[in-house]
Amino acid sequence: MRHSASTSPHLALLRALLMALWASWGAGAALAAAPDGLYTARIPVATGGDEERKAAFRKALEQVLVKLTGRREAAGDPRARSLLDHAERWVTEYRYLAPTEADSGYLLEVRFQPQGLRTALRKAGLPLWPSPRPTVLAWVAVDDGGERRFLEAGEPAAEVLRRTAENRGLEVMLPLLDLEDRSRVQPADLLGGFDEGVRKASGRYAPDAVLAAAAKRRGDAGWRLAWRLYLDDARLDWKTSGTRLDQALAAGIHTLADRLAQRLTPASGRAVASDTLLISVEGIDSMAAFTQLRAYLENASALQGVQPWRVLPGRAVFRATVTGDPEAAGRALAGHGGPLEALPPTNEVESAGGRLLPVQYYRWVQPATVEPTP
Repeated sequence: MRHSASTSPHLALLRALLMALWASWGAGAALAAAPDGLYTARIPVATGGDEERKAAFRKALEQVLVKLTGRREAAGDPRARSLLDHAERWVTEYRYLAPTEADSGYLLEVRFQPQGLRTALRKAGLPLWPSPRPTVLAWVAVDDGGERRFLEAGEPAAEVLRRTAENRGLEVMLPLLDLEDRSRVQPADLLGGFDEGVRKASGRYAPDAVLAAAAKRRGDAGWRLAWRLYLDDARLDWKTSGTRLDQALAAGIHTLADRLAQRLTPASGRAVASDTLLISVEGIDSMAAFTQLRAYLENASALQGVQPWRVLPGRAVFRATVTGDPEAAGRALAGHGGPLEALPPTNEVESAGGRLLPVQYYRWVQPATVEPTP
């Protein structure tokens, strides 16, 4: 049974909006994935009792704090204590899941309020790893002493890799390894440290980063993995080991998340863009509202280069260049009884294209006219 404080997403509308965005951007464009998984965690439970559920809420929030901050030790930070002590305050939905083949016992799935939790993290002084996160394409070559092959989706070790990435708030994909991939890349290339072919073959997937891993078994010594991450113009290297392949893979993905969070989480004093912003509008629950909102923003004199950025259930986010001060542009968008009502500022930023962009929040109020304020 699902317990919720909010209405269910309008999936048909969301699909329609996504298709509209795809058509408007052209075949080469890509949509950023909705970050709902960042605010959701699953905790094993034995009963449905109140006390156990309250304890599970805390454990679930501990997992979510790791995803949001990018720090494995986030739950132990003294600044997180107040949030964890009142974890139920941020819960918007929870449900019990029956056992599956992957999970032998019952699970409590908990979803937390995104905007409220982000605001609470900032007030507590905790770092916040902005969304959307980079998508990572991982090529893993395996040498077990008898054969050389690629790690493929569906293998138990690949499932460990996927789950570890999910628990850290990352989207890590494996290549299809179809005829095209195998004609361009061989396991021996990665095992020998030759990644040029891998980087070229990755172009068809359009990832934000390419991860190459060489896994070699050393007899009774277990597994050793050499990792190489290509992100923009940078290359990052590290090594992991384990008695089992899945252990060494999980350790490598944890290091990947640590490195990415360190590079992409805003540090104190890091400049936030003053010429570009993200406009997040809630209450967009129909195609007509989306079309009206887009027209309103495109006609606003304070904005230039308005583009759809992300679509979530009941919400649309646009990216735009401002012709003057961002705060003044925000006041103009929400002034004089227009279609947008400004929501309280949160001082939030998102990482996009190597820049930190401020986010302004609004509510769509659907007046009779949608002409922008001059």
